[in-house]
Amino acid sequence: MDSLRRQRTHGVRVSAKARRWAVILIAVAAIVLFFRICGRLYHSGQGRDDWGANLIAQVDQKYSCASQPLDASVWSARASHGTQPFAIIPAAVRTADRNMLPVVAGQPVCIRVVVPPIRPAGLLARREKEMVELFQTIPSEPGLWDSIILDAVGQSSGISIPVQLQPVAHANMSRRNTVHVYEGELQAYDADVFAISGVVEYRDAAWNYEQPASLPDEYQPERISVLRDVQIRVSVPRASSFHPENHMRLPVCQRTDEPGRWVQPATLPFAAEAHGQPLYGGKVWLPYRCRLRSYTYSAFLQCLDDYRPFSPETTGKYTVHWFGDPNSRRALKKITSLGQWCSGIMASQPQCLCDDSGEAFPRFTGQNTVRDTLLELNDEDGGWSV
Repeated sequence: MDSLRRQRTHGVRVSAKARRWAVILIAVAAIVLFFRICGRLYHSGQGRDDWGANLIAQVDQKYSCASQPLDASVWSARASHGTQPFAIIPAAVRTADRNMLPVVAGQPVCIRVVVPPIRPAGLLARREKEMVELFQTIPSEPGLWDSIILDAVGQSSGISIPVQLQPVAHANMSRRNTVHVYEGELQAYDADVFAISGVVEYRDAAWNYEQPASLPDEYQPERISVLRDVQIRVSVPRASSFHPENHMRLPVCQRTDEPGRWVQPATLPFAAEAHGQPLYGGKVWLPYRCRLRSYTYSAFLQCLDDYRPFSPETTGKYTVHWFGDPNSRRALKKITSLGQWCSGIMASQPQCLCDDSGEAFPRFTGQNTVRDTLLELNDEDGGWSV
């Protein structure tokens, strides 16, 4: 009996110990699970907040300039193309449809512009000497001989994306009377078919009339043709942050120089108050990585008042000093009148667009406390009347 009692007691003692360990393990598992859930919630929330900051994912680089070797035949371009400048999209040579290059949003596409010499080498040496004396490249860009404008234009949307060109690294780029080649990458983020359009404004450094001071010849831009008229078709997946339906999920912009594009508001799938008033040719500006916040005039003045610092010399806040040209003056009139100035049918009048210099600046006193204390409209202390 004693042995049996000891066995039972020992058995009960083991069972209690196991239960204690079970409780400890369950508690530890619960704590780990809690932190994992919190971590996921934190990271998912952080991902939503930083969505616009991580838009440029690891896209395919196979069409970039680094992945597209420069064809040596371009240096004899004058023999095959004469003096006409032309653009090449190297990646299109290797695609099934050599007139249409399909890419996804954000995928870089190399574009090269070839500018053959306008005169045969060794001919008109006197003219060559005159050009050397008249126009020089700048020391920091010795290969920048030609002034070029190049854009990719959406055939449906009208969106225009500038392509920034740079001289290629080659010994020929240090010489004037030879073929010049420039390259840049297009990164489009809107679903459309983009055509390349551009001109050569000036050749032989004639754009640099400051060294030495001399006016260039008459402005006669030369159109840049595109070999095989290749176009670029951009596709944007519905789940992509570049898709218009996801634009309002982007974070609010914290800078004023975010890259973007001008878009027709009628093509956007969200309300007009979300993108503000059309400006440039009836279009609105949409950044790629963030969204602009639209302020009412009252809210904008209140924001200025909230963030302006206090003056250590007085008990109040500093006055905002507004510097600018007539465009700034008209913006100030619009702001201080809470949008009343040049509203409605008056918006198209000359004084509302460019000729308000003879118009008295309205004071709008006694209507809004924030407005009256924030902007002091007078000529005192070196100020200039607006």
